[in-house]
Amino acid sequence: MACKAKTKDKLLSFADTVLFYGKLLLRNGNLDDAVVCFEITQSAYVERSSPKSVSMGDVHHCRGIVYALKKDYNKSLASFMLAFRIRTDRLSANHVDLEETVQFLGTIHSELGHADKAVDYFKDAISKREMRLG
Repeated sequence: MACKAKTKDKLLSFADTVLFYGKLLLRNGNLDDAVVCFEITQSAYVERSSPKSVSMGDVHHCRGIVYALKKDYNKSLASFMLAFRIRTDRLSANHVDLEETVQFLGTIHSELGHADKAVDYFKDAISKREMRLG
């Protein structure tokens, strides 16, 4: 049993490292390589943890950014919605990561021409920031 737990811990640790590396690649504009890292990370998280873990929310959020930068707004929206659902379920209502996802949802809806939805998401992001900062 202890050996199985250590293997699980090693895989999750590996996944966390690959996610971090993917974020660095994203920051440097290596979008295709970043997506590969996010796919590897997602597979590891699905195999060893909950598909609704906070880390999975991070994967979907990062993937949403990649698709937005590639101007594939429908895929971006789908990724951000998955991140939003997970982060809403797992994080506090005024958590900075949830606020960031909400802000991106506003941006993507704006790009898709959904002005009313964009405004609603931006208002929600502002509300979350006000709750957090006081």
